[in-house]
Amino acid sequence: MLNDPTVLASNLVAGTAWHGYDGTPGAQQTVQNLFPTKGNWMTEHTGYTSVTDQFSSDFLEITHVLRNSGKAYVKWSLALDQNLGPDLTQDAGLGGCNTCTPIVTVNSGTGAITKTIEYYTLGHFSKYVLPGATRIYSSNAPSLVSAAFENPDNSKALIVFNEASTSQSFQAQWGTHSFSYTLPALSAATFTWSGTQTGTPVIPATSQIMASSYFSESGLETERNSDTAGGYDLGYISAGAYAVYRNVDFGASVSEVSVRVASGGSGGTATFHLDSLAGPTAATVTLPVTGGWQSWQTVTASASGASGVHDLYLEISGGTAESIANLNWFQFQ
Repeated sequence: MLNDPTVLASNLVAGTAWHGYDGTPGAQQTVQNLFPTKGNWMTEHTGYTSVTDQFSSDFLEITHVLRNSGKAYVKWSLALDQNLGPDLTQDAGLGGCNTCTPIVTVNSGTGAITKTIEYYTLGHFSKYVLPGATRIYSSNAPSLVSAAFENPDNSKALIVFNEASTSQSFQAQWGTHSFSYTLPALSAATFTWSGTQTGTPVIPATSQIMASSYFSESGLETERNSDTAGGYDLGYISAGAYAVYRNVDFGASVSEVSVRVASGGSGGTATFHLDSLAGPTAATVTLPVTGGWQSWQTVTASASGASGVHDLYLEISGGTAESIANLNWFQFQ
């Protein structure tokens, strides 16, 4: 529809509304890249009585939506009674949902209001990410996913979720300023601060860089993965797809790179370029067929010619559309 120039130019068309019941939120970014003048809104997703860990499910999805150009994340329903009703469509024999969970429960007999877990998961974002906020860059780390925002008053908000079954310590770096924090297992925290950033942080090439921590990309989508550290991998990769990682510090030199890969398709090649897609090659890695899209292996290849700080371009080639491989992380030694 948006390929129609009349529709695309219309001020009556804001963009695309999404529901969260199938596929991956990374699809939003694909549409955003195609039509950058239009927006994307996640306008409905409900919790279910069948979800065994709504807390983790919410943080992993809300963060994923907002990292992929989502302008909103709307929970449905806002309020239900103690029987998860009223369900007017179900009562009328028209289907509906009698297993959907609300933000708050209102007891129909007493009027008492109970806040559900979804009230708090949503609140980690809605209380601190203010109307008019803009998402700004934040990286992910092993077992940790994040989203960061700048509010209209220039204050910042950072939401971090630890999906591991053990506590995880990390450092949040903002220019030349930083703080350390330890998140307990399966927990989240929201951090806020104000001020003016000074200096530019760098990412050590010898750290485990999550592939989902790109600054920009083309020809791929992020998706949830079932690898050891969880998080989001790069999937649905087309030949010629690439992702950009800024300010990567290679130090004096590197000699090897490891890549975490899963492929139920054709496999292919990952090439690391310095500063542009046409820049010097730091490493080329063969991506094998591993027997499944979530059957993860670590492969290594030699690396050379990289020192100092560079923007790193990861380019994928080989195979056919969306049948090459999934990538979770990479690390230079």
